[in-house]
Amino acid sequence: MKSLRRVIAVAAIALAPCVARAGTTSVSFQSDANSTKRKLGSFQGTATYDDAAGLLTVVLQNTSAAGSGAMSLTGFAFDGADAGSLVYVDGDNTSTRGDEDAFDDLKSRKGVVKAKPFGKYHAGAGINHKWVVGRRHAAAGIAAGDSRTFVFDVDSTSALTAADFFSGNLDIVASFRGRKADRVAGIATPVVPAPPVIPGDTNQTPGDGTDGGVIVNPPVNTGGDNGGGAVGGGTGNGNGGGPAAVPLPPAVWPALASLAALALPRLKRKLRGTL
Repeated sequence: MKSLRRVIAVAAIALAPCVARAGTTSVSFQSDANSTKRKLGSFQGTATYDDAAGLLTVVLQNTSAAGSGAMSLTGFAFDGADAGSLVYVDGDNTSTRGDEDAFDDLKSRKGVVKAKPFGKYHAGAGINHKWVVGRRHAAAGIAAGDSRTFVFDVDSTSALTAADFFSGNLDIVASFRGRKADRVAGIATPVVPAPPVIPGDTNQTPGDGTDGGVIVNPPVNTGGDNGGGAVGGGTGNGNGGGPAAVPLPPAVWPALASLAALALPRLKRKLRGTL
C-alpha cells in the first residue's frame, strides 16, 4: 500500500505544475514571529488539495537565517479536524530495511499529534515519528533556505478544499532545531484563482473584429435629404429620402460590355422571329 501511495504521490507532484484539474484548491501560509519567544525559526509555503486524487501536497520552505547556529525544520503539524483521515505518504523504500525518508507520520495511536506548546493537531510529519528531536538528528530536517514537498493521503467522503485542512486557531505549526530549539506557528490564507484573461483589441480600432469579439455596426446610408435643400452643409439629391445610388466601380463597365456583346446575336435572331 505504501508503494502504491508513493507512486500516486510522485505522479501527482509531477503533473501538478502543468495540469489544471477540476477541484484543485490551494492555500498559502506564513509563520508568525509573535508565536515564538525565541524568534529563531521561520517558514512559509503552500498546500494544494486534489479532491479527485485524494491527495494533499504541502510544500514547506525553511526561511530561517542561515549561518552559525542555523535552524533546521524537523517537524510540522496542521489541524483539519473535520477533514477525514490523513496519512503521510512515507518516502521509504519498502523493499529495504533502510530509512530513506527521515520523516514519518506524527500521529499517535489515538490519531492526534501532540505539538507542544500549541496543543493537539490531526496530521503532520516529523523526523523519526517525533515532534521534538535532539540536535544530532537535526541535519535530517529541512535546512535553512531549503524546501521540501510532503504528500498526505486523504480518506474522506466530504467535499473538501485545501482550507479545510488548516482550520484551527493556529493553522500550521513547525518545530526547529539548531543549537537551540524553537516552535513556530503560522497562518494559512486561501489562494483565489485569477480570473481568465479575455483577449482584447490591441490597436483599439472599433469594428475591426479584434476588439474583444465585439463588432461595431457600420454607419447606415440614409440616402438624400428629401428634395435638395442644404442640410448640415450638404446638398440634396431630390430622391425623396430614398437610399442614395451607389456608383459602380470603373472595372465593372468593361465586364458588362463583354456580356452585352455576347448576348447581341441571340437578341437579333429573336427579333427576326417576331417580325
